[in-house]
Amino acid sequence: MFTDNEIRNLAREGLLQDYVEENIQSVCYDLRARYYCTLEDHHRESCILKPGESIFVQCVEGINLPEDTVARVHLRNSRIRQGLTLDAPIYYPGHKTVVFFRITNLSNEAIHLKAYDEIASVTFERLSAAPEEVYRGTFQNEMEFSGLAGYTELFQADMEEIEQKKDDIRYIERNIYSNVIVIMTIFIGIFTLINVNVSLVSSAVISTSVFLIFNLATVGSIAFLAAVLRSFFSQNRQKNAAVWIITILAFAAAILIHLL
Repeated sequence: MFTDNEIRNLAREGLLQDYVEENIQSVCYDLRARYYCTLEDHHRESCILKPGESIFVQCVEGINLPEDTVARVHLRNSRIRQGLTLDAPIYYPGHKTVVFFRITNLSNEAIHLKAYDEIASVTFERLSAAPEEVYRGTFQNEMEFSGLAGYTELFQADMEEIEQKKDDIRYIERNIYSNVIVIMTIFIGIFTLINVNVSLVSSAVISTSVFLIFNLATVGSIAFLAAVLRSFFSQNRQKNAAVWIITILAFAAAILIHLL
């Protein structure tokens, strides 16, 4: 692992770009954040990272690794205690790029991040010998965040499949809510009908038509409530339509009996 003097000397020779000497530590260099990157926005100068959220960080500094050197990015101790965690690749020999890494908020509080925050450090290690092949991968010379870059087509199908599963889960969740609400509405309707009929029976003389009108109006009201609730929570159009049909038929029958 390189010491501060080695990092300083090699930085002057091009190991680090856009560096500041005061950020050179005993065995590492403290990186500065330039942008916070998502697939939709690559140039956010600040962000509020909510609990459980992740974001990519594009650093001010770039690296240009010799053929016998690798670089590793580490989260700073203060940021670990703050509740962040970091994911980063091993930068291979011959890799020239701006430094990128991803951070995730594992704490229970939102964390405000801004440009030039020092979140991570980079260390350099010299290999016992240069490898046969140096880095010539997709992310060589990545000076701006490129997302999946050349791997987009390779992983796109998997990402779309995951998105479809998320939609399926949302659909199932909405249907569960809808069915629970309908069941509760049915129970309310049953008790309401019982109360209405008990009140009608215990009253004075009541005609069959009035009895039917009260019951049909009650059923129509309960069906209307169920139909409105299902319209918000359920995407099953056939079942929603069936509830609306029951509502209309109940009210139409009550009106017809009243007119006759």
